[in-house]
Amino acid sequence: MKIQISDDKPIPPPAKRGRPKGSSKYPIARLSVGQSFRISADAVKPASVFSMVSRFNRALAPKKFTVRSTPRGCTVWRVE
Repeated sequence: MKIQISDDKPIPPPAKRGRPKGSSKYPIARLSVGQSFRISADAVKPASVFSMVSRFNRALAPKKFTVRSTPRGCTVWRVE
């Protein structure tokens, strides 16, 4: 195996991964007080939904959200 060494080859910019900043696949940021949405149990683990709601409570303060888990899935409400 022969490896060639190159000089003056530019480094490409890093690849962008994931969603753009401020976007989410769930409509949590668009909820008004009292509104909710449900995520089915087969779509995501409840622990992931609880983690997401915790992140959004910090990122979107003073808005407040809560989540409840049922056998059918998780429901997220905006409470403040």
